[in-house]
Amino acid sequence: GLGSLLSRRVPLRLVLSLLPLLVVAYALGLSVLFGATLAAPLWGRLLVAVVALAPPGLLMGMPFPKGLALLERGSPTLIAWAWGVNGAVSVVASILAALLALSFGFLAVLAVGAGCYAGAWVTASAIRILPDGDAPPPPAR
Repeated sequence: GLGSLLSRRVPLRLVLSLLPLLVVAYALGLSVLFGATLAAPLWGRLLVAVVALAPPGLLMGMPFPKGLALLERGSPTLIAWAWGVNGAVSVVASILAALLALSFGFLAVLAVGAGCYAGAWVTASAIRILPDGDAPPPPAR
């Protein structure tokens, strides 16, 4: 999508830093925004929803293409594994998100999502993907 297109221009550090903060901000403010627009016509509510959800949608579309680019430069044999893991985790995560929302509410889903992106940032920092921009780690010797 558009997030993957824009991923070449935005540093991974910025994306992984902004996502948890954006999710928390949305968790606190979206219900107020959507509640304030309940009386608006359908087209107005749809417009507000699209405009409100576009920024996190764009940001969420960036980490995977960035990761693939890093793998291509550092460990190209792992690209197929990355696609496989991404596909499997996407299926499992969508089911878990629905179960979590039904059991604990959408705020819990947002909190877990923010935690996952924060964990990705910590992991990427720990393996030294982020300190020098988007440079891959040096090859193992």
